[in-house]
Amino acid sequence: MRRLLFTIIFSMLGTVTVCAQDADSLHIKSSSISVDSLIVRLNTLQHNYDFLYCDFELHKAMSDITEFSTSLNIASNSLMTYYYNSAFNRDLYASYLGLYNAKAETFQSLKEKVGVTTAAILSKMLSSNFTKQEIDVISASFELLSSLISTAEETLSHFEITLNTYKSLR
Repeated sequence: MRRLLFTIIFSMLGTVTVCAQDADSLHIKSSSISVDSLIVRLNTLQHNYDFLYCDFELHKAMSDITEFSTSLNIASNSLMTYYYNSAFNRDLYASYLGLYNAKAETFQSLKEKVGVTTAAILSKMLSSNFTKQEIDVISASFELLSSLISTAEETLSHFEITLNTYKSLR
C-alpha cells in the first residue's frame, strides 16, 4: 500500500513538473512571437515615417517657392500701379531695386535648399522600401517642385522687366 501511495504521489509530482515546463516553454514562445510582431510593427512605423517625412519636406519646399512667387507678383503689380499712376520716383525705384536684389539672393538660397532637400529625399528613397504608389507620389511632387522653380524663375525675370519698365519713366 505504501508503494502504491508512493507511486501515485511520485507520478503526480512528475506531472506537475512536466506541466510547469510546458508553461515555461509556451511563455518563451509567446515572448518571441511578441518580440517578432513588435519588430514588424516598428519596421512598418519607420517606413510610414520615412514616406511622411519625404512628403512633408517636398510640400514645405513647394510652399516656400509658392510664397516667394506670390510675393514677387505682388511687388511687380504694385510697381506697375506706380508706373501707370505717377511719375518716376528715384527713392521708390531704389527701394524696388533693393527688393529685386534681395529676392534674387533669396531665390538662389531656395534653389540650394531644394537641392539639399532633393538629395535627402533621394537617399531616404534608396534606404527605404517604398511601394510603387509611394514612389509615384514622390515623383509627381518632384515634377511639381521643378515646375514651381521654373515659375519662380520666370516671376523673378518678370519683376526685373517691370523694374526696367518703371526705370524707363525717367
